[in-house]
Amino acid sequence: MQTQEPKNADFFNSRGLTFHELKEWEIAISDYTEAIKLNPENAVYFNNRRNTFHAIKEWDKAISDFIEAVKQDHQNAAYKNMLSAAKSEAGKNANIPATGSTETNRPIPNDSDAYISRGNALQEKGDINGAIADYNEAIRLNPNDARFYSNRGLAYLFKSDERAVTDFETALKLDPGNAKRQENFTRAKNAFAQSKASGKDTTIKEVAIEIAKDIGKEIIIGLIKSYIPI
Repeated sequence: MQTQEPKNADFFNSRGLTFHELKEWEIAISDYTEAIKLNPENAVYFNNRRNTFHAIKEWDKAISDFIEAVKQDHQNAAYKNMLSAAKSEAGKNANIPATGSTETNRPIPNDSDAYISRGNALQEKGDINGAIADYNEAIRLNPNDARFYSNRGLAYLFKSDERAVTDFETALKLDPGNAKRQENFTRAKNAFAQSKASGKDTTIKEVAIEIAKDIGKEIIIGLIKSYIPI
């Protein structure tokens, strides 16, 4: 006699985690989806599926799942763990989709970390303007966090926008003992000065790559290389 699979959300979630580790992405997504059907109010299930969508570069779906997880209960421990994972993987997680997506205008809680993580995801995806918009909101909610200005400064470097210098300077003022912030400010300032003198953005691109490494975003270096024309 054939044994039926238990109709238990935790079972499907746990099995999804196993398939994710095995890199069986589609099966993992299927199991997470089943867990969500059985318990659509569990933020952890959405976050786990988000993680798998990110692994296969399904950015919009990953971002949508993050928003849904936040929507469920942005105060609980699972949400805070999700944010930590998002920040450690530099934007992979937590966020809104590309410009023009129907998800873009969906609200998220008044949590500056949620906005900064969402901005990181958008920047990784190539939606620089969307990233800057989220960094702006994070700064509005928490204007005293140097990280937020550093991240926005890097986004401005993508655009060869001199406001990057102001952001790196603000980050330094908020965290004056940080040698890297001092270095980033100096490099950005000098890069724009050299760019004006030469009429080329080459130096800005080189500095963007260096600062991206310092901020821990090696994942977007290839994007920087193609985004700022030489």
